[in-house]
Amino acid sequence: MKKPLMLFIMSLIAFTALSQGSLSIDRFGYSDFRNSDGERVGSGSMLRTKAEMTLPIKMKRDEANRLSAWGIRINADYSRLNNSETAAMLNPHEILNTSITLAHIRPLAGRWSMIAALGVGIYAPTNYIRWKSLLGNGIALFIYKINDELSLGFGGGLTNSYGPPVVMPMAYVNWQHKGRYQFTVNFTGHLNVTGSTKLDDRWKITCTAVDMDGITAVLVRDGKTKVYSSTMIKSDLSVSYYITPQLSFYVGGGCVWRRSSRIAPRRIEEFFKGMFASSDKYSFGPSMRLNAGFRYGF
Repeated sequence: MKKPLMLFIMSLIAFTALSQGSLSIDRFGYSDFRNSDGERVGSGSMLRTKAEMTLPIKMKRDEANRLSAWGIRINADYSRLNNSETAAMLNPHEILNTSITLAHIRPLAGRWSMIAALGVGIYAPTNYIRWKSLLGNGIALFIYKINDELSLGFGGGLTNSYGPPVVMPMAYVNWQHKGRYQFTVNFTGHLNVTGSTKLDDRWKITCTAVDMDGITAVLVRDGKTKVYSSTMIKSDLSVSYYITPQLSFYVGGGCVWRRSSRIAPRRIEEFFKGMFASSDKYSFGPSMRLNAGFRYGF
């Protein structure tokens, strides 16, 4: 899954529960930077700031209490990378990923529903924002609600990350168990597995076993337009304090297990090559992670 489309899909997960927002700061500690042969060729750390907001435009429910809604999703993601040696040459110093998405959810026959969306965003180093940095993404998912906890679906995603628009098949899995202990497994272009429990009306502990996301940037290297992409696999344990029933502050810590780096020509064949090839990929090793932020509506 190419990163702009991955980020776009992730933003739609919150759309099913409108009126949400978050602001977070994530610090990744230093780790070695290695090539595909495992040789150390540098080191680096990263500071990441993210803001997300979902704004409902129109909402209504049918006689079966099923939601039909239009909404706008706004995302801003700024990453500052502090690298040395080859890591400094390969990875941009500052990366901006920001997007705005118009999304629609509506019930279909029986247990079926649909989510469709279209968005555009800037994916670029902060010192090289051009028209070519604008990437468009679209998605259509058909979702079947098996029971109150589990939903499965399928559909397609559209991205122009590598030039010509490409349509990709997609799967959707969302399992949520609610009670004193809450568990969530979500796979919609990325994987997220969490468990949490509320100690009382104010305090909540959350364990994120796996969280995978990424950043991307359209840049120029050797006079040619290329695409930089990085995938991150993380885990953490966090504590949240609820200032109000809707607004909470959290702090956490954990580990970034892997943070990959790849720069490829912006050509359609590279889109498919990147799914399977590993010979031209670099990655940072495990590092400590500290994070904090505010959430509204979660």
